[in-house]
Amino acid sequence: MLAALWLSTALALQNGAYVEQERFPGTIAFYLSGSKKKCTAVHVAPKIFLTAAHCFDDYRSDGKIEFVANEKGPESEPRIATFPRLLVRAPVIQPDYFREQGFFGRLKRWFSGENPDLALIKTMEDIEELAIARVEDFKVRPGLSLLVGGFGPATPDESCEAAPCSIRMDARKITKVGKHELSVDAFLTHGDDGGPAYLVRPGGKLSVVAINQGDSRLTLIDHAWFAANLERLEEGRK
Repeated sequence: MLAALWLSTALALQNGAYVEQERFPGTIAFYLSGSKKKCTAVHVAPKIFLTAAHCFDDYRSDGKIEFVANEKGPESEPRIATFPRLLVRAPVIQPDYFREQGFFGRLKRWFSGENPDLALIKTMEDIEELAIARVEDFKVRPGLSLLVGGFGPATPDESCEAAPCSIRMDARKITKVGKHELSVDAFLTHGDDGGPAYLVRPGGKLSVVAINQGDSRLTLIDHAWFAANLERLEEGRK
């Protein structure tokens, strides 16, 4: 019911498959109170989530966030767990990120070519049921496939009002690697923004190497920024 209310316009990754938390740890969808944005995030430490900075462009919040995540269930009948609205601190935005809205934002995007679209958020309480994903500094290259996650219905022509929505995962091949961004071989749709891009390592282990920016773009994780701010948030410093 909740998904139908606030994710009615969200679409899943094209041909995405329903996934369980045990296989893809920490992937979760969220709604920011006071904002129209619907995004995905990944749990990277107790109380701390990594997502896309642009999810907070219009953030006018009372400081609460609502999460939804997949529960165990057969693929044909995915179930969604709804977590209480949690108090959150102000997001920590990668300092070189810029809003792409409006004429000047689009102009800056045209000149710069890339945007480090990353944010960390910290909740005042932890979601203990949600596993923690591993973030790894790995040099990616064109031709490599990543598993990109996001929240939505089974196919792009469905809506959350007419079909069950869940977190889904789909393989996308890297076509271009830049300083801050990756390009992939398919259009990524609304509702998936902020979701993790997993690299499958030897033995089947998964590592988060990028964040879904949308519009066929992924943001490479700035590991110096990530490590420094993760430590600050874990220690309780702003």
